[in-house]
Amino acid sequence: MNPLRDPRGFTLVEIFVALLIFFLGIVPFLNLQLFTVGSNSAANQLTAATNLAESKMEELLGMPYNDLLSAEIIPQAIDGFQVNWSRNQNTPINDTTTITVTVSWTDKDDIPHSISFTCIKAK
Repeated sequence: MNPLRDPRGFTLVEIFVALLIFFLGIVPFLNLQLFTVGSNSAANQLTAATNLAESKMEELLGMPYNDLLSAEIIPQAIDGFQVNWSRNQNTPINDTTTITVTVSWTDKDDIPHSISFTCIKAK
């Protein structure tokens, strides 16, 4: 009797074995897909934070020197990000101000993150 021409078809055990092999092969790909989605989300948050920090830094660098020294430092909350900045006058040398912009956020797993940019503006 030829097993390829067996009129009985597949047994239930053969179907379960085939499904087990299929799922053992597909599960790693599903885990990889979930990891990729999480990594993309983290990258998007980092990109958004970087853009906010760059925007704030450009705003501060565009101010006249004396206006920068007298500007009030007010933290801002923008789309789930906390934007803060600070200045240190006469650091590292006289007639300069070191500006630091920090953007902080918390990811979906409640893990805090932050990114900081520092620049020196001369008088």
